[in-house]
Amino acid sequence: MKKNSSILYTFEDEEGHIKIVDLDYFNRSALNETIIGYLDIDLIDENETINVPILKGYRHPYDWCVTDELGKEHYVYYQKLI
Repeated sequence: MKKNSSILYTFEDEEGHIKIVDLDYFNRSALNETIIGYLDIDLIDENETINVPILKGYRHPYDWCVTDELGKEHYVYYQKLI
């Protein structure tokens, strides 16, 4: 991954409220969820794949990316199932 890129984790609940967290917070939060598997996600324009957990009650995660003058901000997106 490029030096000016970063990865954050986004949770969207049933009502559309979004919470964005860093890797440390995500790892602590994931301990409270049931992990039902793992998925490789290709990071957009990075030539890199990361392995992330699939959480029970959420859609399969995916990468959503924003690019600005500072670099790429990747958001691994978890959307709660309705």
